[in-house]
This record gives sequence, C-alpha cells and structure tokens, in this order.
Amino acid sequence: MQIELGMRVRVTREQDRISGPLYPGREGVVVADNFCGANMDGGYWYVLLRGTKRAKERVVLFPGMHLEIAGQPGHAYSPPFLAMAYGLYYLLKEYDLVALESLLNELDVIEKEDGFAVVSAIRHAAGVELRRRGSEVAL
Repeated sequence: MQIELGMRVRVTREQDRISGPLYPGREGVVVADNFCGANMDGGYWYVLLRGTKRAKERVVLFPGMHLEIAGQPGHAYSPPFLAMAYGLYYLLKEYDLVALESLLNELDVIEKEDGFAVVSAIRHAAGVELRRRGSEVAL
C-alpha cells in the first residue's frame, strides 16, 4: 500500500541514516508531501508526530522508506486540517464563516484517541474567531 495524505504512519526503527534513527517507533499523521521526493521511490512526507511524555508534537520530514502504515484514520482529514497541522498554526481570518463552521464541526468529529493536542488548539481558535464574528455555532 502506498502512503497518502491523512494516513496514520509509524516511523521505522531501522533507518539507513549516518546519524542513527530519527524518532524510531513514533506514530503520526501524514499532513503534506514534499515535491523533492516526487522522483524517489516512496517519496518524502511531512508527518505530524504524536506527542509523548518526553517530546512535544512536531512536524518532521521523512522519506517514505522510513515510514510504515499504522492504519487508516476512522474518517478523512480535510485539507484545512492537514494544512493547519502542517504549519502548526491556522490563518482563520482568511476563511469565510461557512468554512470556519464546517472546520469546527470536523474537529468535533475527530476521535479523541488520536492524541493530537493541535486538534484542541484549532478548535479553541476557531471558536474564538466564530464568536468574534457573531456566529451562533460557537456560542
């Protein structure tokens, strides 16, 4: 199976790297691809790694050969969520009211066991922006 945006992946423990394995065994979600890997077998992918007790969430670039598919998410992540996760910030003012309300609804659907703190941060920011605009959805 080929890696795609929105997939859950696990970083392999065995990596062909001079400096040793990078984040071995950590899990995350593929949030973007990198154009430099278009000609490589497996490509290059940006992965939002899950936070642990010792390390915070972070987005890291991996070659596809260092990732293994951990399973499909229960739902499809939308492009706005993936863009936010990739940038670790969200430009809410660029979205109209309908897009903000649908983003807030999507965040309510995302499973809590995903363990990504970024989801609650987006939910809070989207709620604040909707309240600022007077939307009844966030009240």
